[in-house]
Amino acid sequence: MSNGGKILAAGAWLLFSGPLAPALFAQGARGGYGFGFATGKPVGFSAKIWASPARAWSATAGVINQDFAFSADHLWHNLDVLPKPEIGFLPFYVGWGLRLRSRRSSHDTQAGARFTAGLAYWFDPAPIEIFAELSPLVNFAPKAESGLDWGLGLRYYFATHFPDSPPE
Repeated sequence: MSNGGKILAAGAWLLFSGPLAPALFAQGARGGYGFGFATGKPVGFSAKIWASPARAWSATAGVINQDFAFSADHLWHNLDVLPKPEIGFLPFYVGWGLRLRSRRSSHDTQAGARFTAGLAYWFDPAPIEIFAELSPLVNFAPKAESGLDWGLGLRYYFATHFPDSPPE
């Protein structure tokens, strides 16, 4: 594994199971935390942890063209942008975050910032969320360049807020 891959693996471990996880999951226990998968760019695992009724942390660890990629975003959700469906919830969300990609072909690691916008549908009463998002990004290292991540995914929620209300 390259040095960039080791750095990305260490970052994923810190977020999902390392010393940072208890603080994140303690916040999530008030509003729920979900785990699932995403397809697109990248394809991989997805997690979301609620910090308040409108704010959440989202992370994806996966693969882009055989390169390991990791992203983490701070998201703000709004239930009033779109008409409320008869069943479930349909929030629009925006946020910003970071993305790392360990590139096998050039043996380097890209590091950048991204802006995310998306839609989610929370099923009622099932503790399931489907989502679609676009994330324009700017890589700062090893060289400046722009790109676009996108994803379609599904998460199952534990310690859930369903079915009575959006996350609290």
